[in-house]
Amino acid sequence: MRKTDTGPTADSRLFASIGGKLPECCPELVRNFSRQPDCRAIDHAIRPVPSPNWGIHARRASCHQRWEFQIERQPVAAAPLIVVSSNAIQRHLWVSNWGRTMRHIAGALAAVFCMGATTANGQDTIRELQHLLDNAGYNVSGQDGVWGGNSREALKGFAEDYALDIAVPEQTPSPEEVQPILAAVNTSLDADHVLFPTIPLPDDYYVGLATQWYFNIHNWAVGTPATVNRDGVMTSVPVRRWFEPIEDDLEMFGDAGVKVMRMQLGMEGMLFHRECPWMEDLELGVLDDCYTKAFAEARSNDWELQFAELESLTDNPVIRHYLDAVEYWNENGFHVMVVPSDFFTGDGSAFDGSAPSGPPQDPLVHRAVVNDPMFQSYFPKFAGALVAEMRARDLNNVSFQSLNETRFCRHDGRPLPGGLARWRALERAVFDAVRIEAPRMSLVSTAVCTAGDHFILGGGSYRELATVVPVHHGLDDVTYALHLYTPRALMLGTAQNALYEPDTLIRYPFQRIAPAAARNEEAQYYIREYNRLQPGPNYFEQMFTDIGAFARNNNIRVMFTELNAPKPDFGVPREDRVALIRDLITFGKTHDVPIIHFGTLNAWGLSSCQHTIRSPDHRYDPALLNIIAFGNNVSGADPNAPLEPIEVQCGTR
Repeated sequence: MRKTDTGPTADSRLFASIGGKLPECCPELVRNFSRQPDCRAIDHAIRPVPSPNWGIHARRASCHQRWEFQIERQPVAAAPLIVVSSNAIQRHLWVSNWGRTMRHIAGALAAVFCMGATTANGQDTIRELQHLLDNAGYNVSGQDGVWGGNSREALKGFAEDYALDIAVPEQTPSPEEVQPILAAVNTSLDADHVLFPTIPLPDDYYVGLATQWYFNIHNWAVGTPATVNRDGVMTSVPVRRWFEPIEDDLEMFGDAGVKVMRMQLGMEGMLFHRECPWMEDLELGVLDDCYTKAFAEARSNDWELQFAELESLTDNPVIRHYLDAVEYWNENGFHVMVVPSDFFTGDGSAFDGSAPSGPPQDPLVHRAVVNDPMFQSYFPKFAGALVAEMRARDLNNVSFQSLNETRFCRHDGRPLPGGLARWRALERAVFDAVRIEAPRMSLVSTAVCTAGDHFILGGGSYRELATVVPVHHGLDDVTYALHLYTPRALMLGTAQNALYEPDTLIRYPFQRIAPAAARNEEAQYYIREYNRLQPGPNYFEQMFTDIGAFARNNNIRVMFTELNAPKPDFGVPREDRVALIRDLITFGKTHDVPIIHFGTLNAWGLSSCQHTIRSPDHRYDPALLNIIAFGNNVSGADPNAPLEPIEVQCGTR
């Protein structure tokens, strides 16, 4: 197993931890290391035990190349791993479980340096230790500086997982007692990050994209070629899956400055790959019936089979396909926002136009998340197991969103009584499981009531986001996700279940729609909402202003992980959808609310050509890509550039 990192901080810490002297030709590493406030020495030694069972090697060809830290293991059930020597410590470690080897090494490194931290008083020191444990997945249930049972158990768990030989205080420890513990925990986390150097979400403003590659495992496209415009020539490209990216996408996304790709994992196929034919693209109603039956049987058996599969999640074929896709994006320079998701509703209406009008129904996955205590126990364990598989495959340019479009919501768009607190507790368990495996992985929290959208649809205000956003005070590097699909007429058009009279146009900025244009109850509701909100620049600027104020007041970051505008043949003219996306990105940039444009190939995709279900359309609209490039600060991107004629994009002349 090989771990590499290129940053100077990681270089200096790794060099120190393996016992060498920092090379004179790289003084910037010395300067960087010396700035670490808790670090006093870098010349302690870690030596491999003379044994044929283990070897630890470090090498660097030159100062301008990365360190490579390689740990090799022979197939022995238990073997002495390393001896840690310093002036104060002599320690032997034995490892019998390879799954914990990395943590043991990180803990061993922690013992050899950074032992001299000082703080103002004991309570501050305890609070700092609690903060470290909390953010590493060892929940202390509050960072209040008071030493109690939760803090003791958290520290015991950390010490066991990282193989730290420390005495866990039973009573409130003095500053002198806490200081070496604090230093060891801090340095263990630093060393662990060298072994699995997760790359955070960008901390500046950005516009990302979302791929539906594995939103529904059944979206196979055997015999269905994709269409792309190559220098004015309409070209067919074979693909295996409907939403599969092609080589042309990488260049276009890169030119638009896209760094973040949000990728949903359809949970139904993952959970029931044996029970339902995951390799077949069957009629949605047939699949919905299969998954409805599978959920009922799993619940009656307390999810026994699914719990058992967590022991070897890599044997799950859907997981393998999904992680292959994560690897594809990582290898091509994209950060992947991993998000478990739902698709099938349990009533035969999985986005096929037959869903009843009215508020959204809870899909099968969300019914289990909200109502099934055993699934609530399973779900965090699944999240941890998935991150462990990513770690095993060195997929480190990733973040983890807890769940797509969390419910815990009444039909009127208000949270269930106690629903926000219930979801906050479950989401925290998910985050703890993720951070146990990857202590510095970026996290994305999801608002209740369908990522807040159902709340807004029901008449809620962006000034009331505290009603639906489960703020996790004390957790670092958490972004809070909302979805923007309201007003529905503008954001969805005719792409789902609302039926309008032929030639009905939904304009941006607002132009009143006659109520008589509605052909069903859902369209009537959407028209009333559109006419009431009058969406235009003023409406959306106020929306982003309110979101930005909420974020600042809570010292958090909020983003939209889904928003879009329908293609022209779904009711929104091309000029209007371009103007809408331009305003959303402009106002988001002003108020530091990043955006993920949902979907590249569906009815809200990046093409403005005539939509067809016969071929995935990769003829992306240059105007939309240019606006995304503006959002990503790409040099030369002009959000007000003239629109290229649609005939050029779509190859109709």
